This record gives sequence, structure tokens and C-alpha cells, in this order.
Amino acid sequence: RDGEGQVLRFGGDSVFAVFDRASSALNRALEIQRVVSCLPPATGLPPQSPGVGTPLQLRIGLHTGEVLIREGERVEIISRHVNRAHRLMEAAVPGQIYAGEAVVEAARDFIDVPRESLAINYYGEYYLKGVGATELCEVVDTRFGAAHPPQLPKENRFEPALLGRLELAGYEAVKRLGEGAHGVVYRAVRQGQAT
Repeated sequence: RDGEGQVLRFGGDSVFAVFDRASSALNRALEIQRVVSCLPPATGLPPQSPGVGTPLQLRIGLHTGEVLIREGERVEIISRHVNRAHRLMEAAVPGQIYAGEAVVEAARDFIDVPRESLAINYYGEYYLKGVGATELCEVVDTRFGAAHPPQLPKENRFEPALLGRLELAGYEAVKRLGEGAHGVVYRAVRQGQAT
């Protein structure tokens, strides 16, 4: 509505939109969270309908990356960015906004929420199916929602120092397999090879 974002695609019950600035995307997500949390419970539906008596809640995932757009129509969407935003959204519970650390860092000084009502939680790096290691950050307007840690298994948690050493050696971590008294074991592949 303000010309700062553009809806590019609908998929099932998801909407994919792009913004020129991380702050615009994050502020729009917070506005959606505010508006939706204030809607009355579903009414006018038969009593046995799912969701009757419960407020509508959305999950929002934000990621940053280059998307090529020609004036008025889509030229190309870089699929890995779309997939990562989708996986961030899937890690959230209803009512949450999850974003990559780069989005939060680029937008943090321009968030339209009073400082006393803003919570930014950094959960660290997690393995997200199909997109690999991703920093998970949650942004909450505490007047309308509460913070929740990722709804992901603990084995999806990465140790940044170990992952950095793997990358320097030319490998990419695929999955955390386990841990013991002396270390953590990951399944890894050479960078550029299929998993």
C-alpha cells in the first residue's frame, strides 16, 4: 500500500513479497503481527469449525538476498532466498516473526516499536532443511506477543566455531549427528557437492 513492497508470488496459504529495505520488511511484519493479534476470534462459523474462538495467528519468515525484478513483472526469484525465508517461517510458532541475523542488523535502528516494547532474541545458528546453517533471530512487539525459542530439535543446533573450521577446510555441514564428552559430530560434504 505504501509502494515499499511488492507481492511476487502466492503459494498455498503463503505470500512471498520483496522490499527494497530490511527495515520496511520488518516494520511491515510487525504491523501485520499487531493487526492480526487484535482481530476478534473467528465468528459466523459453525461451532465445530476449526479455529472458532481462537485468534488468527500468522508465522512470518524474513531473509535478505538479491531478487531481480523488471518493472511491473517478475524476471527471476533467487530460489535459495525464497526457500530460506520459508524455512525461517516454518521454524516459528504461530504469531512469531523469525528473521535472518542480516535482516535484523540492517533494520534494528529503524524499527517502529517503542524500545521498551521491543524484544530481539538471537537464538544462534540452526540447520534448516534444504537451506543449511541459518542464524535465527526473533523480533517481538511485546505488547502483542511473547517470545518463543525455535521449535526445532536440539540436534539442529550448530556450534559456530566448529562450522567455521569446517568451512575453512572446504566442507559444508549438512546435519548434526551427535555429541559426546570430547566433541560434536556432523555429516559434511565438500563445498559445491550435492548432499
